[in-house]
Amino acid sequence: YETFTAVALIQAEITKNRTVWGLLGLPEQANNHPILLTGNHSGLKDRKCTDDPLLHTNMANVQDDDVAFDQGGANSLFLRAAANMGVAYLASDSSQQGQNIEQYITQYDDGRETNLLMLPRWPTNVFVNVINPDQLVDEYNYMFHDRFVNAGQDPCTIPGAICTPRSYAEILAAEADNAVRHMLSFNEWPHFFHQSNAANYANGNTLIFDWLNAVFSAYERLLNLPVLNLPYWQIGNKTKNKLDAKSAIIQAQWDRTTNQVTISANKTLYLEVTGIAGGNLYGGQRISVITVTTTPTVYTVNRALAQ
Repeated sequence: YETFTAVALIQAEITKNRTVWGLLGLPEQANNHPILLTGNHSGLKDRKCTDDPLLHTNMANVQDDDVAFDQGGANSLFLRAAANMGVAYLASDSSQQGQNIEQYITQYDDGRETNLLMLPRWPTNVFVNVINPDQLVDEYNYMFHDRFVNAGQDPCTIPGAICTPRSYAEILAAEADNAVRHMLSFNEWPHFFHQSNAANYANGNTLIFDWLNAVFSAYERLLNLPVLNLPYWQIGNKTKNKLDAKSAIIQAQWDRTTNQVTISANKTLYLEVTGIAGGNLYGGQRISVITVTTTPTVYTVNRALAQ
């Protein structure tokens, strides 16, 4: 990726990407303007210019000298440029130190009163440079098994490594297990892939859809609750509302006689509430988004017990 050394240059790059979006006629551009996803999540840690293993063969792990987000490694010029361009939400890689938490970015001064909000995403082991199962199997087994054997190490003793190489079916099963565990954590974090993973490697099959089929087969063996796949900008809005609610003092009182609940808070919030009348039925509960203010508001309780 090109290196930018001034706020204006970074802003120009963001503008260029938005222009291309418009020229291509891609959907929901206005909704997604507050979202920024950089290549390789650049700008959120300092890679010390050692991110290419081929150029630094003396390093066992090119991330060993990285300066993490929570250690001062983020690029303040990048954050300021994002703020200047009206960005509200920054995508992050949950596998990286300091990037695995939904948070307002208060550690860095971006020149704006309202802080940027970090939206973590789950990585997968479907790598950026693979387009078919053979390539994935080859790289996966090298990353998690062969390179340790080549170095004279026992992979069974190394955290994260695997004792024996895996077939494509075994890789998908392991990935599905990880993904379902992520889903059951109830974090509203998407899994991310790469454009190369969408390549048609045979008869309409892609690595992404192979992964999805494996994940949903594993999920459906455990649950029949429908999976909601929200647009990223909606996840951003929901995350903002959730963090704002965590910082508030919320009061609620349920009157069992009238079957009504009275809700208020010390500041205005958009609160997701289960068990009141209205809203959408999901997972056996009615879920509504309500506006909560300092003025107490009364709602009728409907726990959907008869539905």
